[in-house]
Amino acid sequence: RSASLLPTMHIAIIRQEQIVPNFEAWAEQQRADEFEGFRQASNIVAISGASRTADIAMELILGMHGPAELHIVILP
Repeated sequence: RSASLLPTMHIAIIRQEQIVPNFEAWAEQQRADEFEGFRQASNIVAISGASRTADIAMELILGMHGPAELHIVILP
């Protein structure tokens, strides 16, 4: 899981047909595919946005863990 936390930049290269409107649509697609994606990968990380923590002095800090930059390349 450190592969999703250590890099300072994340570059995702995806095909346009891989984009789904929300998490529920993605989960339904996984069910329809009999969870094939879960069998192909031993580690799936769902990144929903900047991390949040209030561990330090109970002060909310955004982006504490994970990449500071996200770049998405969408292929046709």
